[in-house]
Amino acid sequence: MKIRQYVDAVANAYHQTFARGWDEALASLQHNLWIAPTLAALVIAGFVSAHLARTSRASDYPSPRQSLVALLGGFLFILPSIAIMMLFERYQTELWRPYIYVPIGAAATMIGILLLLASLAKNLRLRQTVFVSLCLLLMIPSVSRLFVQHAHFVKSADAKAKVLSQIIEQVPRFDATARLVLVSDMSLESLEERGAFELWTCMLDSAIYLIYQEARPKVAYLCPLGASCSTNDIRIAEDELHPDTDYSDIVLFRLDEDLSAELLRELPTELGGKQNKTYHPERLIDTSAPMPPRAHLFLGN
Repeated sequence: MKIRQYVDAVANAYHQTFARGWDEALASLQHNLWIAPTLAALVIAGFVSAHLARTSRASDYPSPRQSLVALLGGFLFILPSIAIMMLFERYQTELWRPYIYVPIGAAATMIGILLLLASLAKNLRLRQTVFVSLCLLLMIPSVSRLFVQHAHFVKSADAKAKVLSQIIEQVPRFDATARLVLVSDMSLESLEERGAFELWTCMLDSAIYLIYQEARPKVAYLCPLGASCSTNDIRIAEDELHPDTDYSDIVLFRLDEDLSAELLRELPTELGGKQNKTYHPERLIDTSAPMPPRAHLFLGN
């Protein structure tokens, strides 16, 4: 493990946790269309906090020294938590995994800060009011961000379900030797904007495997036209579709910007058109087969 790599990881973790994370949470307020559920969650949390505060005693609160220890403990907990994960070589290239324990330290740090601020009030009731008010104040952007993320994931799931539904409706059964390739002119940024970015990763192959079962193709993946693509991992460029490719075992679908997926009966001009005579998708599909049973379960078809 390189020292520079560890220092960069730690700096990024602190930045994401205590700066960018809160900045994104505050920014989410203007994009939150779930105002009523957000307010409901805050009201419920407020009532529960007020009830717990009324039943608490002065001895229930830690001393300022204990609060400071908790603050520093949480803040420094991030250091070894990242180091331990980075000792495992398999995790070093997966940037999100070293931060898996960071939220534990971040939560302890924030609680320590709130307790220290509340301890400035000597009167018990005032201290309770300060502590509850600060908690609710911090919950406003954080709860809002949760609902914004929920809306994003719902939109993303609907987008991918739309693509999968179109593929299944056009081809309910594949030959076991077929390779399903979804080609598109869209950039990865456009795919992400439309909620379909995960189709570029192993997600498409996993979803096809889960839904089709024994009627599935050998492999399924998305390939942006003019770019290298892979059958199993976005970091490994194994395939590149071009006019001279052997398409005898490939079934092509084209994904447009409106997320419409169309089965291609012949090659598009970018891939050679009629000049390449190896493309015969009809030999690899059964359009008269019944819909896969799991399509009804997972996609509502």
